[in-house]
Amino acid sequence: MKKMKQLIRISFLMFNLLHSAKNIYSQAISGHFFGENAWMSDTIGNYTACTDPPCILNGKLQKQWGAIKGSNASIIRFGGTAADKNRPTDYQYIRMIDSIRANGMEPIIQIPFFNFRYTAQEAGDIVKFINITEGKKIKYWIIGNEPDLSYSYTSSSQVARYFKPFATQMKSTDPSIFIIGPELAWFNQPILAGLTTPGGPDDITGKDSLGNYYLDVISFHTYPFDGTQTRADVISKLTAPGSLQDNLTYLSTQVAACNTAHNRTGSSALKTAITEANIDYQNSSSDNLDGVGANSFIGGQFVAEMMGIGMKNGIDFINLWSVIEGNGTSSNIGFVDAITYDKKPEYFHFQLLSQNFKGNYVEGATGNTNVKSFGSQDGQQVCVLILNEDQTTNYNFTVRLNMDKITGADSLILLIPSRLTSFTLNSGLDLGTIIVILAKSDIAPERS
Repeated sequence: MKKMKQLIRISFLMFNLLHSAKNIYSQAISGHFFGENAWMSDTIGNYTACTDPPCILNGKLQKQWGAIKGSNASIIRFGGTAADKNRPTDYQYIRMIDSIRANGMEPIIQIPFFNFRYTAQEAGDIVKFINITEGKKIKYWIIGNEPDLSYSYTSSSQVARYFKPFATQMKSTDPSIFIIGPELAWFNQPILAGLTTPGGPDDITGKDSLGNYYLDVISFHTYPFDGTQTRADVISKLTAPGSLQDNLTYLSTQVAACNTAHNRTGSSALKTAITEANIDYQNSSSDNLDGVGANSFIGGQFVAEMMGIGMKNGIDFINLWSVIEGNGTSSNIGFVDAITYDKKPEYFHFQLLSQNFKGNYVEGATGNTNVKSFGSQDGQQVCVLILNEDQTTNYNFTVRLNMDKITGADSLILLIPSRLTSFTLNSGLDLGTIIVILAKSDIAPERS
């Protein structure tokens, strides 16, 4: 128990900000960056005539809205394979939308496709019912789910074939909506390349014959592991060659080319999102707090690092999968435990960032591959997140919030350049501890 308390201890250090800092970074953090997936519901589809059983899922989502609100999530996706195979009923759509908005969050609604089981006309009918008949004015809409997995599609032409007519029908019904896709199951670069080659035969980033953009937010899912990962894998994965950092750099280049070619600026600029994300899609059968899966402490640190890389690369939002699910250790990957209803380390890491990160992203440097650090800054505060993933070493450390030279014998030096008046904080970084530093003009120094 002592070790558990040590691992999950979260420390806050606050100090006076002597002057308003002028941010030197231009990468803004989206106001709805922190998202979740509304999974799993009790029922999806017509359970009396279920097209692709099961429609009765016995999910516990409806009991968790307080926890979701408490996580400070801002945008909630209602989608996934179940909502693609079995079209939700009108009642299920409206109940989900109303539940999300009643808790101060914005819905993302997925339109079913499932390999032509549903039609573009039906897609337009759903938009019409929700946005016009019921007046819900949903802004964000998804077309289909994981075409490279659920439909076994292997080419961009297969995706463009259904995506374009669906998008045209939906936007002809309500031109104000934003469409998200293609919801690839992983960063499938060959498919993404074809869909984002300006003027190419499968380009879905331009306009249709009615003058509406087919696509507004390009999306994919990421589950880097399958439950067999080691701790060393977890620590190194996200910035390894060909992993998330490289993938987002590639996608940013593609998006910039599309924006230029199609004259997309301002609110019309093409954006990016990760609409499903977790450390793995299944845990090892023994995963727990000391493990390396979704139930573990380092699993929470992994999600925090993933969100930091997303902020750095300007993605519009990232939706963690999921709230609550599973009937055993392997499938229990929600941020709320499906058996005990306890909030997991993933929940607290998500909450820590969503409550404190705002303004612009600020890159950090630690000089140690087992310690990760990054921050954010707006006109009122500077926030620094430090993740010590080293199992054997507790560090004395110095944080410097500008690029002035640091002298001293501390074993770890963290640089978070923010153009502040010179300030150095010296402290101890315990094994597995997360430390957040907040700078506010009206807060006296305090440590808890």
